[in-house]
Amino acid sequence: MRLNSLPKGTDITGSDYLIIDNEKVTKRVDFNTAAEFIKGEIFGGGGAAPYLQPYIRNRNIADNWYFLALVNQKRQQEYTAPGYNGYYGIDRWGQYNKTKLTISEDGVSLFYPGDADGGTYILGQTVEDFKALRGETMTLSLLVSSLSQGEIDLFVQFHEDYEGNVDSDITEEAGLLSVTFQVPMYAEMMHFGINAPNKNPCALSPVAMKLELGPRQTLAHQDASGNWVLNDPPPNKALELLKCQRYFVRLPYNHHETVGTLTSVPTWLNLQIALPATMRLKNPTVTVTCALSCAKLTGNLLPSITNAQVSGANINIGFAYSGDVIFGYVYAGQAGYIDLDCNL
Repeated sequence: MRLNSLPKGTDITGSDYLIIDNEKVTKRVDFNTAAEFIKGEIFGGGGAAPYLQPYIRNRNIADNWYFLALVNQKRQQEYTAPGYNGYYGIDRWGQYNKTKLTISEDGVSLFYPGDADGGTYILGQTVEDFKALRGETMTLSLLVSSLSQGEIDLFVQFHEDYEGNVDSDITEEAGLLSVTFQVPMYAEMMHFGINAPNKNPCALSPVAMKLELGPRQTLAHQDASGNWVLNDPPPNKALELLKCQRYFVRLPYNHHETVGTLTSVPTWLNLQIALPATMRLKNPTVTVTCALSCAKLTGNLLPSITNAQVSGANINIGFAYSGDVIFGYVYAGQAGYIDLDCNL
């Protein structure tokens, strides 16, 4: 496929390779690494077809990145961080410094109240497999539909003490914001997101965020009218849910609904529940709000939980017990849920 022969706006997704052919260079480029070649020596000096740049797409490393159709297992329409440290409302995103997140038909709105004594982070996500990215050149970008108050920038954090933090330019206008950086070889973490650089109150409506390999953003481009348009279609929500359930699972139950199977030995009981996805840790934090009952036992099992461990596609929850060997089904004594949390 020759760039010169393509009409404006051609989508090149799925091509095996590109031939970049102009007065400066003729080069065959494998499509999987084509984004690396959108540089000054090829396109920057009036070279071939710069209008194709927005259509070269890299994988988005961020989870739950499309704020207009979020994975929201807790099903609340509003979350407010109770303090300065990370608080998980929507899946995979931590809220900070008393930030309020509201979900409506129009998408998501964030309000950071401002606090001279607090921090500046508004919303952030932590990358699990950051070690594989050490030394890589990467780009973080955010599309904002509204910034009605205050100023924001993007941040990338590599250490608990904030040494070597990367920040984008500061903006007080809606639109596209991005920053390109190299991941330090000594990075101890990778945490990225939205920041309020001056600790002043701010209100914004994010559309999408992208963390990707390469020296330029491929999240969005401007159309002929100057409007920002996402390059990628909205993600498959079922697949995004599975990715999020590696870190957090909420299992909702109606009154009298079967929860799982119960088996016993003379000193403990084991409740086995099927999981929708493989979780990050073998021992997630368990929170239960529905009374757990079994026809062969008297009372609520909940107070006697002793441990929980993921095994394959199931989680086994142990209860203190002394008595005969039994087998039966556990059901919810009241409507509620079981939360399994192993967020980063």
